[in-house]
Amino acid sequence: MNGTFKNLALILALFCFTAQAYANGTGPADGQPKSRTAILTEQALDQGGSDATREAAVEELLANIENYQSAGSANKGPYEDNLKARLKAIDSIWSLGQIGDPRLMSRLTKFYSQSDDVLKINLIISIGKLKNNTKAGPYLFDIAADSRENEVVRAAANLL
Repeated sequence: MNGTFKNLALILALFCFTAQAYANGTGPADGQPKSRTAILTEQALDQGGSDATREAAVEELLANIENYQSAGSANKGPYEDNLKARLKAIDSIWSLGQIGDPRLMSRLTKFYSQSDDVLKINLIISIGKLKNNTKAGPYLFDIAADSRENEVVRAAANLL
């Protein structure tokens, strides 16, 4: 019973501290600095922006993935040398999916053949987000049916 009161007191103290911080205007900042990938995604999705800006943003996102894969890190484990480059590549893959340009299908499938399971799952999700792409469905069905693929990768392809 004593432990329950301690837990409740701790929760109440944290709640009060958070409420006081918001009341004083010292809560989390809405204007936190954005990552370069987030800025590129916004530029690519901006309807009022120029086509050249959009294309440059997409090319830079693609370059993030190419740079990571060309470093030979596809076979490294969770303790690899450049984790920031890996996270940047994953973030770029997700951003390209958000952009949804069907012309990206060939580039994403090229990356797929050179990727480990984590990148493959992220690429599958991004391929599934491509708009009005008639090639994405059959490609994902082929991955889901491929017995050479890992069960998790096949399951991700099967869900989309």
